[in-house]
Amino acid sequence: GLGCAIAADGKSVGGWGEENCGDSGAQVKFRRPQGDRRLRSDAFGVRMTTCAGRGIMGLVHKEAEDVESLQREISFLASEEVGKRRAALGRISLLVRNEDTPLIVLDKVWKELSIELIKLMADPVERIRDMALRCLLSFLDKVTSVSSVLPIIIPCMVYRVATYPPEEGSEEIRLLLVLILGRLVALCPKVVGQYIDAIHSILHACLQ
Repeated sequence: GLGCAIAADGKSVGGWGEENCGDSGAQVKFRRPQGDRRLRSDAFGVRMTTCAGRGIMGLVHKEAEDVESLQREISFLASEEVGKRRAALGRISLLVRNEDTPLIVLDKVWKELSIELIKLMADPVERIRDMALRCLLSFLDKVTSVSSVLPIIIPCMVYRVATYPPEEGSEEIRLLLVLILGRLVALCPKVVGQYIDAIHSILHACLQ
């Protein structure tokens, strides 16, 4: 999972294994050296070594590669090509859902990519909106420092569902927005009070 590289031909090579990247349609491959129980990963400029049943044994950051990888994903998320946006979301989703991904990595990726994911709430392609919101939900299950996005995500949610007619026409997407809102309220109980009117509007519009 972590440190995945898109397999262009969809085939495994030597000691490489494969895994489907959710609903994105992308296929990923990861290195599992024969005769070695350790899993080495290099995603977003991070290398870590794990042993079965023993968790993370080491973590080394390569700042230059880290920045380059994150900037590349940002550019893909903003691409005009649906396939590039979908593939980037698939990679991000895989990274977040991987139980071996260190929290320090998730926090860094969240800090850099959260705004880009929020922007995709307004993507013209419903599948992209769905994947972006599911990525947000996955992040909110693991990261805790999220209050900085409230001034951005709450007004975006109001615009998507609490206007007439609502910008968001998909019931499934509106449900995802309610789930995200619930996570934000649970994570930021001391600061959501200032958004109470907006939260009420969102819930009223989504649950009608």
